[in-house]
Amino acid sequence: MKLAKWLALLILVGSHSQATTLIATGDVFLENGSANQGGDSTLKVNPSFGVLTSLIQFDLTAFAGQTVTGPGTLTLTVHGGPGNIEGGTIALHAMLIPWSEFIVTFANLGGTPGAQAGVDFDSLILATFGGSVGSGNPQVNFTVPASVIQGWINNSSSNFGFILEPNTATQINFDFLSREGGAAPTLTFESVAAPPSGVPEPSTAWLAICGFGTFAAVLVKRSSRAK
Repeated sequence: MKLAKWLALLILVGSHSQATTLIATGDVFLENGSANQGGDSTLKVNPSFGVLTSLIQFDLTAFAGQTVTGPGTLTLTVHGGPGNIEGGTIALHAMLIPWSEFIVTFANLGGTPGAQAGVDFDSLILATFGGSVGSGNPQVNFTVPASVIQGWINNSSSNFGFILEPNTATQINFDFLSREGGAAPTLTFESVAAPPSGVPEPSTAWLAICGFGTFAAVLVKRSSRAK
């Protein structure tokens, strides 16, 4: 009976994993010479018109103390397909400075107009997308390293979201829908809640379960022999 109670406890300890899909709390595209576009229904990324970039942000404060268990996925819905990306790819980066959806413009982002690599956003490319998209508002996915999401969970003051920029593309023939456009960007990831004080981490618990399983098998074998 005691063994059964221990096994039940350990199984509960290892069952805190949860899959979450968050909806963007802010998104906007930046265009040279334009006013704030926070209320627009689209997110634009294009090397034309002085380079169009889009910013996207998610609120992760509810996940304080949790551990991200694998890469996440940023999903955007295409507007204006079918279309293609010519000459290269769209790139995803982490932003380095704060911005506000209904205030930020091409002119007032940071100290220099336009998004500047290494200053306004991290030069490291997190993910890229190239090629073509079909009709019917298809979705495009960007893989987000677990370390990026974890860093924002651990330090919410560093969470300035993402930027999509045209990277090596020479022309992009479609846009994405914004949260005002009826299909907001989403961020999906899995995380594990921190165990109560004094309870082993899930990986440790799993090892313990295996050990107790072996111990239980030995007890069953001894019991059958005694009969």
